[in-house]
Amino acid sequence: MAKGEQRAKFLLCHSERSEESSGRVLPPVSPTGFGCEDWPIGGGWPPTGVTRKSRFSQGLHWRSMKRILAGMFIALALTAPLPTIADDKAERLEQLIRDLKNPDEQVRYQAAEALKQMGPEAKDAVPALIATLQDKKVKAAGSSVRYEAAEALGEIGAPAANKAIPALRAMLRDRQERSDIQAAAWAALMKIYRKDPDPKVRMNAAENMGHTGPWAVPFLKEMLNDPNETVRKAAEEGLTLQHVQETAEKLHSNNPGERMQALEELGRIGPPAKGALLMISQRLKDPDEKVRAAAAAALKKIEGK
Repeated sequence: MAKGEQRAKFLLCHSERSEESSGRVLPPVSPTGFGCEDWPIGGGWPPTGVTRKSRFSQGLHWRSMKRILAGMFIALALTAPLPTIADDKAERLEQLIRDLKNPDEQVRYQAAEALKQMGPEAKDAVPALIATLQDKKVKAAGSSVRYEAAEALGEIGAPAANKAIPALRAMLRDRQERSDIQAAAWAALMKIYRKDPDPKVRMNAAENMGHTGPWAVPFLKEMLNDPNETVRKAAEEGLTLQHVQETAEKLHSNNPGERMQALEELGRIGPPAKGALLMISQRLKDPDEKVRAAAAAALKKIEGK
């Protein structure tokens, strides 16, 4: 800096200090960009100890402030609540519940199907699913949305779906109800009953599921761990009946060896295979002699003769 320019800045700073003493508020740095604090009060010309340190310290101070501000922004960003997986699931569930009321049947069907896939996590959708079952317009239209809604309630299960029991039972009593929807309602009831606090209800559910389709097998296996002995026994018997049904289907095989093996298996099961007696009796007229003999032997074991 030229001496003349330094002299001018020196005079300006002393002028600012004079104004400051009169009560005026001045900025910490003079408009010239050179801090007046660098000039000692009462100092003469030329000032001593004036170096580039002043500007360096000012720049260092500004960089420190920038770091502090940046740290504050980062801290705020890190502490701000972020969307979670739970939030996403809750939003999706709310959307599916709204979709159950959509005028488009395909949208309603897909919503009920998605709720079925969610299982117990869709418990908040139970009231909306019940309303779907009871919707007279949906029923009159012959929509399959109610079928999916019944299945969804079964997958949600007890205790959340207990509220749906009256609606599901009403569907079973309705003579104008579609048979496939009644089947779905009955299956849903069995799935709900398997978690009922009353062991008698759970036992009846296990017994009934033994006479249904393969869908009941996983639930019966689960009930083998029931704390109540009678329920466990009913579940075991239910699985046996499921096995009888599966084995009896093989009596329709075109392979005589497979038919004979099925008859031998039914004979080993014994009295619990009474439900297959009619199908076994039909094999007494089987074109294969060995199959006929196996059928006669199975009948004796099952009937206890």
